[in-house]
Amino acid sequence: MIFFTSDLHAYHKNICRGTSNWGEKDDNCRDFDTIEEMNAAIIKSINSRVGKDDTLYHIGDWSFGGWENIWNFRKQIICENIIQINGNHDEQIQKDKFFPHLIKIDGVISEIENKADYRSLGILKSARDVTAKDFFKSVHSNLRIIIDGQEIILDHFPYEQWLNMNTGTWHLHGHVHGKLNNSNDNMKHKRKDVGWNGGIYSYDEIKEEFSERENKRHH
Repeated sequence: MIFFTSDLHAYHKNICRGTSNWGEKDDNCRDFDTIEEMNAAIIKSINSRVGKDDTLYHIGDWSFGGWENIWNFRKQIICENIIQINGNHDEQIQKDKFFPHLIKIDGVISEIENKADYRSLGILKSARDVTAKDFFKSVHSNLRIIIDGQEIILDHFPYEQWLNMNTGTWHLHGHVHGKLNNSNDNMKHKRKDVGWNGGIYSYDEIKEEFSERENKRHH
């Protein structure tokens, strides 16, 4: 099966109500007391639906709190086919950050105590080093895909206009944390914020929702 989500914001202190320093918490925070509680809920919502061989498109803003948390969060998700579309908080993934405490052998990533142990194995550095992009099946700035003949435009940022929108192309995005869900475009047309808010979305669920929506016309 194919699933979509965005804005997981794992380890993000300020988006968690119990640890946030934001002033306006009601509209911007998730209702969790601790970061650990929030992360566990995100992981459960994914692993309870997305299997090892399914495909999950994540449309930006993976994790916070340091580059180590990219892996700390990724290793808890059982799905092996995560396609990452970078958002504005995915700088270390975009730069393909090097992870010195990880090693990749036959495509499997493992943790090691220190790089000296790795060097002593005499393994070629270029063949075994792990970088942030290795955690995902592929990484993109934006993406156009076709599923069962359905064209879909994926970008972290919402578009006002998108390619082939007048002939039924979908646009899935994140970034705005639900603030456009009640807008005319997101209620009437085939544009949707798939940001995480307790659950994720399957392709079939979005297809059913969009079956009652209009194609957006060019002005």
